Amino acid sequence: MKPNPEEINELVTKLIDEYRISTRFINILWKESDHYEQLRELIETRVSKVDKLKLLINSKEALFFSGSSKRIIQLRAKLLDNMADPVLQELYSKFGKENYCYYRSMAVRELSKKRWISGRSWPLAFVNTFGFPRVFAGMKSTKRPPRFMDVLPFKPPPPLKRFQKEIKKNLITVLNNEGDHTRCIVSLPTGGGKTRTAVEAFIEWLKPRFDKGKYLIWIAQSEELCNQVIECIGEIWQATEFTEPLRVYRYFTSGLEISKLTFDSKISGIIIYEY
Repeated sequence: MKPNPEEINELVTKLIDEYRISTRFINILWKESDHYEQLRELIETRVSKVDKLKLLINSKEALFFSGSSKRIIQLRAKLLDNMADPVLQELYSKFGKENYCYYRSMAVRELSKKRWISGRSWPLAFVNTFGFPRVFAGMKSTKRPPRFMDVLPFKPPPPLKRFQKEIKKNLITVLNNEGDHTRCIVSLPTGGGKTRTAVEAFIEWLKPRFDKGKYLIWIAQSEELCNQVIECIGEIWQATEFTEPLRVYRYFTSGLEISKLTFDSKISGIIIYEY
């Protein structure tokens, strides 16, 4: 559900005029928002706190009060601290911890950190108590998980054939060399298992060097071939029962130049590139 302009204006007016959310705090929310970089040009011009707050609400829509970030908890706490004591006490009696004595500071702290599940009783009570539009309580999810699921068995890839094992052995020998001695060409008939053999050789060579930032750059001439090698890599990596995940970078169907590739040099992985 998306709030309409009237609902956004109503929320902004209440937050600023009625509940006195300060310009300083709005600026903090603004600068720490996910959209700050995108809106930098606007920030460098004079933007009123009203417009900043509207942009913030527009970016999160009905989820403006949801989440567990430090600033959202602070915002909820500031609002709760504005409540008259009898109203806060009643809210705490319904949604606070059971069998706890009421202390104002404790009630504000606990309620501000209370888990926010869109459309449920706590968000509804929160927005209703402050007179905010109902939309900002969010919508209760109507999705239900299926009554059953099929867990597929793990199917290890079939063992390499004798000629593939020989090529794999030679490939690992080449990978262990240095300089120009690391170059070779693998030639097999169509369907002979070039991809499978090369991937298995690289993974076996990589395992003892995994924490040294070693990478394989795999270049293919089509998106289909790129996806085929990713599928093969996944099957072989899972079959090795290695305890670490293998990172695969997809650099295809995006027109990305190879000179602009960026990746984490501290962990090993595979870069798939379409040329």
